[in-house]
Amino acid sequence: MGFKTFTKLYEGCVVPIMDYCSAIWGYSNLIKCDKIHNRALRFFLGVHRFAPTTAVVGDTGWISSKTRHWVSMIRYWNRLINMDHDRLCKRIFLWDNSLCLNNWSYEVNEIFDYVDIDVLEYGGYCNVDTVKDKVEAERIIDWSNKVNTQPKLRTYRSFKRVYKGENYLLCNFDRSTRSFYVQFRFGILPIRIETGRYRGEAVQDRKCVYCNKNSVEDEIHFLLHCSLYDDYRNALFDIANRKCQNFDVRSDIQKLEFLVNEMFSSTARYISRAYKKRQSMTYESR
Repeated sequence: MGFKTFTKLYEGCVVPIMDYCSAIWGYSNLIKCDKIHNRALRFFLGVHRFAPTTAVVGDTGWISSKTRHWVSMIRYWNRLINMDHDRLCKRIFLWDNSLCLNNWSYEVNEIFDYVDIDVLEYGGYCNVDTVKDKVEAERIIDWSNKVNTQPKLRTYRSFKRVYKGENYLLCNFDRSTRSFYVQFRFGILPIRIETGRYRGEAVQDRKCVYCNKNSVEDEIHFLLHCSLYDDYRNALFDIANRKCQNFDVRSDIQKLEFLVNEMFSSTARYISRAYKKRQSMTYESR
């Protein structure tokens, strides 16, 4: 199943049930809605529940549950503003808005304050797209701060700088290949830099045991240097050199960024094949 199809199924089958009547209760930050949202994304990406949420939402680009709920409330506000004054709902709304204390109108006005909109300038009407854009803009700033501060995203932040849905999601990968590739991007592929953390090893002690380079087995070593995967890497680098004339003289970080962002299809296949070879070597040594 492709990501576009998965998104349509989620938005058509899950969101309408989960967000039912969110125009009324949507101001509250309900953790369960976020859990369902993130669990759906993790399922498609093929990662476990300990995968960093910051990377999960950053790669998929879905709007948050909070944004959906707040937009729903603003739409309902606009509907009430445009409603005839002889309607019972409008009379209740005007009464509720006159109190504006610990009630629905108070929560909507809190949203207006958050996005810095003065609805009185527009006769009470609020542009829904403006609210959506401003709420998402604040969330993206928060996302960027988390990317730059979370230790697990040490590799992720070297090639991911913009909050958006990534093109690799549109590739027709099999589930296994997509899972290995996403784990690599998120810094949770079970190589020594990650598994050593479970054992309490110091970073400098998490050396690769599959080659004699005496290097820490991190994502860059796995992708660019480990001699165990030279046959797969040579094929990958041949493609890279055809697409980028100065690929060989680039730094490791620049090579990583190019391979992950510009050659994600070939890189994903390399990671899948290389990690399966690593697994077979691990099982043979036991």
